Amino acid sequence: MSRTFKYEQSINYPITDVFSTVYNLTIQQMESVGTAKKTPNVIVGTVYEYEMMLKKQKVTAIFTITEYTQPKALSYKIKAGKLENTTHWQFEEVGDATKISYCEQSDSDIKSASWTYRFLGFLMSRKQKKKAQQLIKHVEVQLYEALQKTQG
Repeated sequence: MSRTFKYEQSINYPITDVFSTVYNLTIQQMESVGTAKKTPNVIVGTVYEYEMMLKKQKVTAIFTITEYTQPKALSYKIKAGKLENTTHWQFEEVGDATKISYCEQSDSDIKSASWTYRFLGFLMSRKQKKKAQQLIKHVEVQLYEALQKTQG
């Protein structure tokens, strides 16, 4: 069963700063929960591995960077048990602002997932939208704080 969620928002910061902040926050999160298992000379293909609870069962999650095109796109895949989630960030310069396109695709071969998606689809979309808004707000806060440090 596959489900795709898309969200777009513009923020008033330069594209290079927005891209760097999203990438740095993503890697900081992975380094805080996991261990880099494979770090090739290029960013694409870097793998982090960490343990997580999934349906009351401890599973190994594997996070892999699948695209890194500075400052235009960042994609990564997380696989944990029978679940797989691909996240794609795209950045577009619009005047002095940056348009962020966030897309998350979840795949599961768990039989109950289709019923869950069917019955809870609306609630899941609301939850994903709130998550995307929080992620972008966090990026804005990081950019604002960095700007304050350089001006202070």
